[in-house]
Amino acid sequence: MAFVKNYFSINKTYSEQKSELKDNKISIPLVFTKEKNNFHGFVPGIVMTDIIDKNLDICKQRLIDYLKDIIKVYLKGEKQFPYFPDNETIKKDFDGVVLIKRIIVKVS
Repeated sequence: MAFVKNYFSINKTYSEQKSELKDNKISIPLVFTKEKNNFHGFVPGIVMTDIIDKNLDICKQRLIDYLKDIIKVYLKGEKQFPYFPDNETIKKDFDGVVLIKRIIVKVS
């Protein structure tokens, strides 16, 4: 499971900010860390169990597949999108970050 380096810093950021919509689009970060010999994939701001695999490409695909249903719930308006931090904040707050891939979702 991905651990936060500086809990108080990231917790403050999450509680005070919300995701910014630009041109009705939101950028969702998929974060991948290397822990021991496995890659862990997760999205900061969405409570979930890490997706874990030894292969980065498989980990990416499994995380994307997992997120499809979650994102649909947000798009239907059943939940509000959480605050998603920028890449620099993610690198500061999480250990072992090897990749940050962003997906853009159009919100109508």
